[in-house]
Amino acid sequence: MITEADVGDRGDTMLSHDMLLLNNKYTLKTAADVYDFVGSNPHLLPLLMEAYSRIRNFFHSEILFLEVVTDPEEIGDKQLVIYICTDLSPQDAIDKLDQLDDNWWLNVSDASESKLLIQVEYE
Repeated sequence: MITEADVGDRGDTMLSHDMLLLNNKYTLKTAADVYDFVGSNPHLLPLLMEAYSRIRNFFHSEILFLEVVTDPEEIGDKQLVIYICTDLSPQDAIDKLDQLDDNWWLNVSDASESKLLIQVEYE
């Protein structure tokens, strides 16, 4: 978990505040990696904030994880992934993810510059 002391050491007050808000919405797999990635890609902050509420329209109580991963298609390139951890059946989860895509994500995903993905993870 990121604390005010952790983000305070890194400078930018507005970014620090936004990271604390993210930490309240998402579970951060490796907080320092997520913080550094978002700090290097601040254009993702508005998408992450909006993604939370948009995801909640379809996945009401699932745990949402943020993790920085290496893009398998581009050596050394990293992406931030929102994992929606669910116990829904695979078909139900994919249907809801498709609805999220159709109702929001496909219209705004270009703003992420291929740095943000949304995926379902099954419990």
